[in-house]
Amino acid sequence: MNSTTISRIASSSNDVKAANKSVYDESDHTVLYAMIDILRSIQVKQSISADELYELAEHANAIAFDDKDGHCVRNKYGSINRSKNCEPRGNGVLFMQMAWVRHIDTEKITQLSARDKKELISDLGSTKSKIEAVCHALSSTGS
Repeated sequence: MNSTTISRIASSSNDVKAANKSVYDESDHTVLYAMIDILRSIQVKQSISADELYELAEHANAIAFDDKDGHCVRNKYGSINRSKNCEPRGNGVLFMQMAWVRHIDTEKITQLSARDKKELISDLGSTKSKIEAVCHALSSTGS
């Protein structure tokens, strides 16, 4: 294999990576890491505050979405792909649903039973794992 062939293969690989990226990936990557930090703290403490819940909602809302960009994080990894007529995606990250939490009284978390809090923390642990997988995927596409 000569250097021209290797250059062509490398260029083709970069084209594929670029085609699988969104213009929003870099900024979303930063937001996702902020979400992971909050989720990690919740897992370590095994408790969640209204402020943390609201902050997660704000970050989830900050994840870009574009009805025409099938590669943006919300469409590619979220529970709903808006670029495909809001097609549901099983096991996707619940970005949209998390963002809705901004519209409820997060102080209500103090009224959850111990069992409900435990389940919420467990669910957020699963969400953390999914977001970590999204970050890994974004890193491997050169974001």
